[in-house]
Amino acid sequence: MKGFFSSSLGKSLQQSVNCLVLVVTALSVISCGGGGTASSSSGLTLFASDSMDGNDHVWVTIKSVELVASTGSSVPVFSSTTGEVIDLRSLRDSTGARFQMLSNLGIPTGTYTGAVVTLAKSLTVFPSGSATGQDKSFKQEFGDTAETKKIVISFPTPKVFDGTQDNLVLDFDLANWVDNSSGVHPVVKEGAKDGLSNSERHEAHDFHGVVGSLAGTSPTQSFTIALRAGGSATVEMTANTTLTRQDGQPNPSLANGQKVEVLGIFDPLTKKITATGVKIEDEQRQHDPEIHGKVVGSDSVDGTVTVEAVRFSNVVPSKISVTVQTGDTTVYQLASGANASKAEFFSALSAAQMIGVEAEGAFNRETSVMQAKKVKIHTEGTGTGNIVESKGLVSQANLNSGSFTLTVSEWEGFSWEATKPLLVLVPMNALIQDKGGKPMPRPEFFAALSAGAKVKTYGVLKDGLLNAVRLQIEK
Repeated sequence: MKGFFSSSLGKSLQQSVNCLVLVVTALSVISCGGGGTASSSSGLTLFASDSMDGNDHVWVTIKSVELVASTGSSVPVFSSTTGEVIDLRSLRDSTGARFQMLSNLGIPTGTYTGAVVTLAKSLTVFPSGSATGQDKSFKQEFGDTAETKKIVISFPTPKVFDGTQDNLVLDFDLANWVDNSSGVHPVVKEGAKDGLSNSERHEAHDFHGVVGSLAGTSPTQSFTIALRAGGSATVEMTANTTLTRQDGQPNPSLANGQKVEVLGIFDPLTKKITATGVKIEDEQRQHDPEIHGKVVGSDSVDGTVTVEAVRFSNVVPSKISVTVQTGDTTVYQLASGANASKAEFFSALSAAQMIGVEAEGAFNRETSVMQAKKVKIHTEGTGTGNIVESKGLVSQANLNSGSFTLTVSEWEGFSWEATKPLLVLVPMNALIQDKGGKPMPRPEFFAALSAGAKVKTYGVLKDGLLNAVRLQIEK
């Protein structure tokens, strides 16, 4: 038995497994073609998972997954033109497997004997301790193309999907992968189901789609999202969910038919995505390569940001460290989603509470440099609350408690409604400024608020309460 990448890395991975997980639950009747009864369907949710090996990262691109019916026909359950880029190694920690949802859709009820997984032909492996990846290629075999690798799996026992809850795990068995002069030969088989029902074992992920069935009142709203890769899912927003517009305009508000990007975690029990962030996308938006990660350095003069990336979209990295190069045409956005100048962006970037950035643009894989069309500070999913901006008229200002109520007229970074009140706390270390931007004594500030001044606030929103970092009296 030969270990995964043993010939090049000298690692034995006898205990390693990688999993692609399919979860089947009962859904409403959906008309689908394939090897089942056309008048009824079973719901299928597709996940990816992984288990421990001797590498730091194993990046693959999943193009499609099909189930094979007993009639011989195939039923697509995941399909992506650009492919879903996944670091298999990141989908496991010391506790066990982690999971990432890929699609959620109905399939015809019936008996299924196997599956076909199609991957991009190339993969990239980062050996333990290495910041640079090794490009590999899957072995060319019958049924493969120059660009894709097809893996055919036969289930030991045929699976009957009849609309009742069921789970199916496809195990990427790294312990039996072979890497030699002809390329990497992957092995995939039916695997175990341990940990799948625990929502805490599921990864935050970007879901792209179209809003439908919008319900609720800001900031706690819900909607369905038609997923690009197939099927749909219900998204739930909480008081801690960020809401921004890709164009950086204020007063983001959801509506049916909008294209959105949702950052969130799929709950395998409720079959819903709890959103930590929702971004309303431009209608004509091109899906350029994107990176998300931690800032490890920046240079405001050169306009560069060095990022230790944790997520990539539409590109497989060659290095974990990415240089984001900004320029004259780059759109800069603060954590609230508001457009900013280059100086404002880099000033905010250097703040002690900065979390990370997301950037999109043209990516040179060889140099690991991104020419950024847009770069945004992000705080979604950190548990620290959302950095937001709001403006409005003040009432119930109280110097002793250091608080006031803001009747919001303009907002950025969160879901809200015009004239809806927001409670604002003003900590002793908050920066308070007058109309000209000069520091303002706290008693004078609260006196101005009591006299009916309009104020702009910038701070952390958590559980519907704004803890101000900076406040300024509006002109």
